[in-house]
Amino acid sequence: MGDVLRPVLDQIGKLWARVNLMPVVRWGTVTQASPLRVRLDGDADPLPFTPATTVRGLRPGNRVVCVEQHRRITVITHADTGWVALTPAAGFSGEIRYRVSAGLVAVEYDLTGSVPTGFTTLAASAIPSALRPTGNRRGVGYLAGGYAATSYVLASSGILTVAQQSGAARTNPSGSVFYFLD
Repeated sequence: MGDVLRPVLDQIGKLWARVNLMPVVRWGTVTQASPLRVRLDGDADPLPFTPATTVRGLRPGNRVVCVEQHRRITVITHADTGWVALTPAAGFSGEIRYRVSAGLVAVEYDLTGSVPTGFTTLAASAIPSALRPTGNRRGVGYLAGGYAATSYVLASSGILTVAQQSGAARTNPSGSVFYFLD
């Protein structure tokens, strides 16, 4: 009876070996940035080794997509946060938002309000500390009437500001700042 089943069992063994060679895509969560540690969904503990990665700027709590093949894990991307709204500062109305995708933070704003000469805080709420740059980051800014300004995300507070260099108060600031997570 064992001889009759042997060819079937051998074929099952060959198929199983091929399945083991196939890459498996799994979601996980970063538990530590340096050295990188990831806990794969369904596992109780993080991986006991540092996985390979193609992604910069991973932080604890980031959701990541991993490929597992031949008992090796590679982090290939992390989840996009989608656009997250920030609250405009007093005296401003409109939209301020940020998004994180593949380690790039994008901050955009389009507001109604007055900007005097010098630095003006545009957001009453801050970018979360885990997403703040290590140094102040500069971007482009525009004011009504075609005037230029400089946008900043401040590293210490995560607050969006705009600087108008000279002249009378201008209105309706809009612009963006982009930076990579370190």
